[in-house]
Amino acid sequence: MEEPSKIKKIITKLALLLFLVVLPLGSWLFLNSGANVYRGYMADLKDYGKMPTFDNKNVDGEKISQDKYAKALTIVGFRNEDDEEENTIGMMRYVYDQFTENAGVLFLTVNTSVRDTSFDFNSYANQYGIDINKWSYINDEDYHNGFKEKERGEVSEQFALIDTSMTVRNYYSQDTTMVNRMITTMSLIMPRPPKAEIIFEPEKEK
Repeated sequence: MEEPSKIKKIITKLALLLFLVVLPLGSWLFLNSGANVYRGYMADLKDYGKMPTFDNKNVDGEKISQDKYAKALTIVGFRNEDDEEENTIGMMRYVYDQFTENAGVLFLTVNTSVRDTSFDFNSYANQYGIDINKWSYINDEDYHNGFKEKERGEVSEQFALIDTSMTVRNYYSQDTTMVNRMITTMSLIMPRPPKAEIIFEPEKEK
């Protein structure tokens, strides 16, 4: 049987090994793994040119242009005559619900079919509690043509991610996996609220 002093020395050495080697290595691996995930999402972001200009009216007949989206993180969704309510619109609402409390994230749905302008977005917004100042809906059959060509000479994806400099950073299909990837990317690059300035006022002498 080993003497208590020897056992104590072994325990001390193991504790030092844990704190000096095992824990720092584990922390490094954890942080490095997170950094790799972050770099993976950032690698998705490209420069596909600026958000195309437009001059249109929203569902309330109010003038709306690209200026509304300056300094905001914006998702543009394209809807055509073949699109059912729960496709592009439904997926957009899913994304919208993740960012309802962030004033720096805005949404724009563009109906690209002049043959189908019957969709009542106001009623839809009322039904689902959507703020139409945060999510606008316009009819414009040509607007998607202004987006820079991405693959095979056309933009076929349903969603465009536009950063606060109004640069188109990526396109996403309405596939659930891709939409969730878009949401994660938005969370990483969305504008953060400014931190409140702490002001220290020295107490006045009595």
